[in-house]
Amino acid sequence: MANSNPRVLLCTTLTLSILFAIAASSSTVRLGGGLFGERTDVKDVKHKKEIQDLGRFSVTEYNANLAGRGLRVSFVEVVAAQRQVVSGFMYYLTVVATEGSVSKRFQAVVVLEASLKSKELVSFDPIE
Repeated sequence: MANSNPRVLLCTTLTLSILFAIAASSSTVRLGGGLFGERTDVKDVKHKKEIQDLGRFSVTEYNANLAGRGLRVSFVEVVAAQRQVVSGFMYYLTVVATEGSVSKRFQAVVVLEASLKSKELVSFDPIE
C-alpha cells in the first residue's frame, strides 16, 4: 500500500529530481557495467556495410529535405564514425559527398531505434 503522507511524497519527489538532474548533467552514466552515453569510435568504417548504408541514408534524407533549396549531394563514402548508446544508437558520421563537381565533408547524425525499427537523420551539416 502506497504511503500518502505529503512529507514522504515530497521527499521522494525531491530525491528523484536530484538523481535525474545528476544523471542528465553527466555525459555518461554506468548501467549494468557499461557506459550509457559514451561515444566510441567505429573501427574500419570503409569496410562496414552497415555504416556505409547509414551514410547513404543520410545523403538520401538530406536531399529529400532540400525541396529545391540547394544543390543535391551525391554519396561517396563514410570516412569516420562514432557510436553512442542512447535509447537506441546514435551515429556520428563523417560523410564525403560531392556537391556538383566539388567533394565536401559533412557531419551526419543518425539515430537508430531498434525497438521501433526506425532510423532518423538528426542533422547533416558541412564541415568547414
